Amino acid sequence: MRPIGSLMVEHRVIERMLGLLKHELTMIIEQGKTNGIVIDVGIDFFSTYVAKFHHRKEEEILFRELEKKPLSEEDKQFIDDLIKEHVFSRDTVEELRNAHERCATGTKSPDEIVKPLEAIIKLYPLHIEKEDSHFFFQTME
Repeated sequence: MRPIGSLMVEHRVIERMLGLLKHELTMIIEQGKTNGIVIDVGIDFFSTYVAKFHHRKEEEILFRELEKKPLSEEDKQFIDDLIKEHVFSRDTVEELRNAHERCATGTKSPDEIVKPLEAIIKLYPLHIEKEDSHFFFQTME
């Protein structure tokens, strides 16, 4: 397996979680209530599996090692953009966590969860496509 193989397998796991979150988003919009367990699991998944495991491998291993190589300006910019998306993801998951906590205490409506949930659902298919199709294989050269 190429070094990027495990990262691409992890992308498939992330896509499966996105499917669950899309379903939950539909339920929030249609019914005006959340399944707190699904949101909790989604927050934990993106905080732990994605941020601390998957993104860490990309940032602290792949990107760090690539930066030791002679990269084109385009590849350097790609890495910078991917890191910015990782930061955006972490910030958005924290926003989701805060909104979920406020909803759980009854101080806010479930509608507050919609915006960060939509942002995560929108970001990841594009982010994964960018890495899988436009970055990983090209940088293995």
